[in-house]
Amino acid sequence: MTEITDFYQVFHKRKSVGFFLDKKLAEKYAKTFSSNIEGHDYPIEIRVMTFLDNDVDGDVDGGNFYWDAWK
Repeated sequence: MTEITDFYQVFHKRKSVGFFLDKKLAEKYAKTFSSNIEGHDYPIEIRVMTFLDNDVDGDVDGGNFYWDAWK
């Protein structure tokens, strides 16, 4: 099985509106939103996010959690 660690999250007006594994699909979807609504600027952005599954070794409270992944 292929290990997936990164995904693309689309934000509109600072709210999450979608998740994608393919960057091109995230970009296509982001284009469906308007950044200007009734004269107000609502940013559309795509962020690369990382699944933390590989950073947690089954024991978050026991000190095995990789906190730097949140930076």
